[in-house]
Amino acid sequence: MALYGGDYKSALEDLKQANQDDAFIQCLLAQTYEKLGDTAKATEYYRKAVAVSSHNPPAAYAIRVAGKKLK
Repeated sequence: MALYGGDYKSALEDLKQANQDDAFIQCLLAQTYEKLGDTAKATEYYRKAVAVSSHNPPAAYAIRVAGKKLK
């Protein structure tokens, strides 16, 4: 909620507590870093999200979003 509410620092702290191997979390981390102006970290997390091989709806969404961001 913090990410969508514009509280990016809180969002980052909350997301760092989540499963770091989850593509959806990686994508949300990338979006948070992007909002904080850290494009290098955002790109790093978008790349991690694209590399995940999970087959579930949240991962599919994250992989698609991350792939578009990396083009």
